[in-house]
Amino acid sequence: MAQTTWLQWWLIPIRLKVWVPVAIACFPWFLAAGIVQENIGVGKRILWWLGQSVVLIGGFVLTLNFLPQLGFMLLLLPLFPPLMGILSLVASLLNRAWVYAIGSALFFGWLLAAGFSLSA
Repeated sequence: MAQTTWLQWWLIPIRLKVWVPVAIACFPWFLAAGIVQENIGVGKRILWWLGQSVVLIGGFVLTLNFLPQLGFMLLLLPLFPPLMGILSLVASLLNRAWVYAIGSALFFGWLLAAGFSLSA
């Protein structure tokens, strides 16, 4: 059972090589999100979370139109709004765009590298 549950989150060497480039690719998104979310109120932060979630899910749905073999992503789409909400909460607690961007990009890159077979 380990290979289908917790062991999947330990990156194999090929995916570990992919993790840093994926995190670097995610970094501009999270830096922009961190800059926008610095020193804003709860209402604007909720609107930002909603907008971010809509754009992210819209991008994945658009990807599914071009790559139907990734249909399993439909099961994962409901997980992205809570994940963006957690990352937005972290942004509010830190209130430092660069720290938030680096940490979020590394975490989100890890999720993408572990969850998707980018190197297989």
